Amino acid sequence: MSPIKVYLAAFATVSLIVGICFSFSLYLYFGVSEALRMVGVSVEGVNIITDGSDAIETVVTIENPSEFTLGIVFFEQNLRLNGHEIGTKWLSVSENHPIVVAQFSSVNVTLTYSASVSPAPSDQWIVTVLMVVSNPLPSPIRLYFYNLRYSS
Repeated sequence: MSPIKVYLAAFATVSLIVGICFSFSLYLYFGVSEALRMVGVSVEGVNIITDGSDAIETVVTIENPSEFTLGIVFFEQNLRLNGHEIGTKWLSVSENHPIVVAQFSSVNVTLTYSASVSPAPSDQWIVTVLMVVSNPLPSPIRLYFYNLRYSS
């Protein structure tokens, strides 16, 4: 084989590999960007526990309607009742064992606050959520969900 054919074959092979890597990188970039925009967080319930412990339990649902599996390595929640802050709670999990939200599924996160309140039917619960998502990208991304409302 002549040296020109060898160089052309090597160039074509390297160009093909670079093209495949570039297109896969673009697929991941735009796919993950769209997936993170589609993530939904909603408050499913705020329950007052009256068994003598004076606690408030919140149930938050994280929905992932995308084709990517998300790994949540940090989850923080701030709870307010009628504008008065009840407190802030968080879940910190390791990078090796994140909260996994599989593709096209949802996960409930339940946090309990130590507080004594007397709720009225017109109460307005407001939850603010910060999540740090590490999967499928190598660098973590912060997602904020402000003023999620729940009426008792």
